[in-house]
Amino acid sequence: MPAVVNIKRLWCASIKKLEPEAAHQFQTSDSPLARRVLKIDQTTRERLCKKFDVCYVLAKEGLSFKKYSKNLELESRHEVDIGVAYRSDVSARTFVYYIAYSQRQNFLQSFSEKHFFSVLLDGKTDSGNLEDELVVILYCGKHEASTEIKSFARYFSIGNPQRADSEGLTKCLGGCLKRI
Repeated sequence: MPAVVNIKRLWCASIKKLEPEAAHQFQTSDSPLARRVLKIDQTTRERLCKKFDVCYVLAKEGLSFKKYSKNLELESRHEVDIGVAYRSDVSARTFVYYIAYSQRQNFLQSFSEKHFFSVLLDGKTDSGNLEDELVVILYCGKHEASTEIKSFARYFSIGNPQRADSEGLTKCLGGCLKRI
C-alpha cells in the first residue's frame, strides 16, 4: 500500500491527467465528478487534491465519513485553502470510491505486466462457523524506487465460500475474480 507521503503524487497525478484536451477519452457514462474535473481551474484542482488527501487518510485509518467535514474544518482553521464545495460525507464516500477505483486500476495494470505470480487463500472461521477467505496475490517485480527485483504481497479480495473444500474454494476464487 502506498505511504501517506505519496498520496499527492498518486491522486493529484490522476486528477492532472484529466486535462480538457483529453476530454475525448471520456464517455457520457462517466461520472459527473470526472466530467467536472475536465472544466475546473488550477486553484479548484489543488483544493480537490487536498480533499482527496483527507479522504484517503480517513479511509486508511478506518474512520467514519462523518468525520470528513470536521477534518475539513480543522484544515480551514490551519489556513489550508480547501474551498466550500464537496464538504459533505456523501462527497467523502464518492472520493473514497474513486481512490479505491484508481488503486484497483493501478494494481491491475501493474499486475498484468508480471510474469510470475501466485494466489494465496487464507481462511478463517468465526464463532458462527462462517468461512471467510482472504485472497492475496504474491508476485515479483521491480520496485518503483529502484531496479531491484522484489516480492510483493497484495490484498486482492475477500470471499465467502459455501463450503471449505476444494470445489467451494475454487468457486469462491472465481467469484472474487469476476468482481474485479
